[in-house]
Amino acid sequence: MNEGDWSAIVVLHTWEMRKPQADAKAFVDRARNTHKIVVLSTSGAGDFKMEGVDAISSASRVEDVPSRVAEITRKVDAILDARADH
Repeated sequence: MNEGDWSAIVVLHTWEMRKPQADAKAFVDRARNTHKIVVLSTSGAGDFKMEGVDAISSASRVEDVPSRVAEITRKVDAILDARADH
């Protein structure tokens, strides 16, 4: 995927063995503009998240989906609004 083709990017991944999912971490690590990336990390307790990016940490519970969707939407809207101001 060419990061430059997108104004905002949402990465959803899970933690595996106390580490972020390898391909999600590799994508974030090679990104040139991490300010347009929002990462949702799910884990058992919901307390792990990637460093260096706008990250949301969540437990893997269905009842949390509406609030996480709202949080992601707010963050993406903020990214798009900031780009529109330039």
